[in-house]
Amino acid sequence: MKQILNYSLWIVLSIAIGITYMRILISPNFRSAEGLDYILKVFFDFGPLYIGVPLGILIALSFIIMDYQIIRPQSLTCSFKLIKRLHLITVIALIVFALHYFAEKVIDNI
Repeated sequence: MKQILNYSLWIVLSIAIGITYMRILISPNFRSAEGLDYILKVFFDFGPLYIGVPLGILIALSFIIMDYQIIRPQSLTCSFKLIKRLHLITVIALIVFALHYFAEKVIDNI
């Protein structure tokens, strides 16, 4: 039960990272919400959720697999495992964000 709670906290953190990344990428929309601008406002409000949550889930799944295979078998102190896990989730997030950028900017222009 403790392990499920521990991984659920990491899942929530990775989803928050994915939503934050998309919010930074899209940036908030301060235009009026009348007429056709309403559609853009809805996109800017819900876009980070529709794209950020799957990115966060991808980060979480990658993190759980890597944590289970790499960090768990090592006999490390609790604080050092936390530092390694934070480093691992940061590296995985950067790789996912780089792949997202590559897919969005480079492949779309081909």
